[in-house]
Amino acid sequence: MNLIPSIILFASLLAISADIFLFAGLLNRGTAIISLIVAAALTWRLATSSTRGQSPSDQGQLPVVVIYLLSTIAFFKIILASTTVIAVRTPWTVLPREIFVAFTLMLCTAIALEFARSKFAESFSTFLTSFGYLALTLLIFPLGYGFDSFLHSAAELSIAANGSINPLPILYGGQYALVTALNFLTGISIDGLDRFLVPSLAAMILPVLIKKFTRSSLIALIFLPLSILTITTPFAFAALLFIAVVLICATGTRAERLRFALPIAIAACTIHLIAGIPALIIVGLSFLKHPKHLALASFGGALLVPGLMLAKIKLAGQPLDFHLPTDLISKTLAPLTTFRLYEDLAYLSGFALIAMFIFFTALGLRRKEKSETLTFLLASALAFALSGIMLSCFTFPDVIGYEQGDYGRRLLLLSVFALSPFMMMGLENFLERLANKSIALKLAALFAITVLGTGHFYLMYPRADRHETSKGFNVAAADLTVARMINTDAGTQPYFILAPQTTSAAFVHELGFPETIATSAGEILPYPIPTGGALYPYFLEMTYEPSEKAILDSMTLTGRNLCYFILPKFWWQYDYIKQKTAQFATGSFDIGDEITVFKFEK
Repeated sequence: MNLIPSIILFASLLAISADIFLFAGLLNRGTAIISLIVAAALTWRLATSSTRGQSPSDQGQLPVVVIYLLSTIAFFKIILASTTVIAVRTPWTVLPREIFVAFTLMLCTAIALEFARSKFAESFSTFLTSFGYLALTLLIFPLGYGFDSFLHSAAELSIAANGSINPLPILYGGQYALVTALNFLTGISIDGLDRFLVPSLAAMILPVLIKKFTRSSLIALIFLPLSILTITTPFAFAALLFIAVVLICATGTRAERLRFALPIAIAACTIHLIAGIPALIIVGLSFLKHPKHLALASFGGALLVPGLMLAKIKLAGQPLDFHLPTDLISKTLAPLTTFRLYEDLAYLSGFALIAMFIFFTALGLRRKEKSETLTFLLASALAFALSGIMLSCFTFPDVIGYEQGDYGRRLLLLSVFALSPFMMMGLENFLERLANKSIALKLAALFAITVLGTGHFYLMYPRADRHETSKGFNVAAADLTVARMINTDAGTQPYFILAPQTTSAAFVHELGFPETIATSAGEILPYPIPTGGALYPYFLEMTYEPSEKAILDSMTLTGRNLCYFILPKFWWQYDYIKQKTAQFATGSFDIGDEITVFKFEK
């Protein structure tokens, strides 16, 4: 195996060893160094070396390299000139349209260098293009995008300060332990590590692993639904490891599956079980050859994740609510109902990429000399798709309504990733045929692929257009400011807030995890997170029809007499909500022109 699988194996082993110290409550700089030594020793023991062939000379490629460098510089310069710390739904509202021109030129020349087998592409342009493809939000939003990453960062900061956290993070411990250990070992801030970890690691490892299937890793990346990898979260990290397991199992020997894929799958389990368990299933099924054994094992694998999640609901004493997966179907088909061919070229490229993924997958399945040895991946993909459909048939009591289908969609995403080796084999078959065609046809294909890639680049990130409006906003500087101001205003008096997710995440990030409040609904934080928790409905009630009753009811729930209602100015009906709330609020103040805070005391 080469360097890149060894790097991801090392990261996985470091996550596992640091996670052991985390659960023992002993994670600190010293034990992080021990984890580093253990991970390095095991990587050296498990990894095998291989010598890669030398690339042809780059002579004659200088004009393409120059165009690539100029377009790449322009691409990153436009992004860095457009950074923002205010709350917006999508990066496209702050980026000029020239970003698409720069990206198109960067992608086109990078693919051309791949086909030329350029040393420059091997060492630099493929990674940089992949990174630009995946890293838009982390560069545009220096404070971070979304709110999940802020909560995970706060947990990691607590671990770094105390060596552990209560309660222990059973689901996310692998990421928490790895990020904290890297913070101890390198001195890089936890916020910085959280922002760059998944996009950077994906840009580094995926092109190299994909090269085992096809000559153009960049074209293959265009066909994969990788928007999940644009932000570092436990599921995104575990999904990246899942993809690595799939690609290693598809090309590796039995020994390589044991030495590389199995430890990486175990690490994925310590990070997020919804991707980790399927990764272990992939490794297990890769050793089965008999069709009957493979069918029985894959069917059992299909039941495993839904069974564990439903068992968790029953053990918590919560009711099981079964329904048809209409949400999964409607959200999958929604763009088709409003599509207009001549107005929506980006969405047209998305549909074209889906059709071409299916076509190349079918083409790859026809290559019997390879596909027959990868039957376990087809069985795995079917098992995960079945798991996703089953999960979409149940309501999860602790999950807010618009996120109910997320578990099912995540498993369907893993199903697509499990099919990706077949797609890559089909793509390589197509490229082999294209290599014998005229230069005009090759240039036309390059142009078409580049246009599709640019359309997918737009679709990869949150949008606010006729088809889709992202529900989320980035955490803004004003959110961090309001957290500090309210904490100062309250002094020593216990309080709670009614606020959107982004502001609640900012409170946790700035002030850490506070003591929970014992309520009739169980232990809750004084912030309305998670959105399926007991406080969030009161925030929603205040944003639909503000009333003093909602405030008094929330005070009764928490047993606290001081409440702050935080209203961002981007909220729908802001003026109406502000006018109504001011009639019964104790006081209010503004954070610039972005947030209004209402104070209530009983």
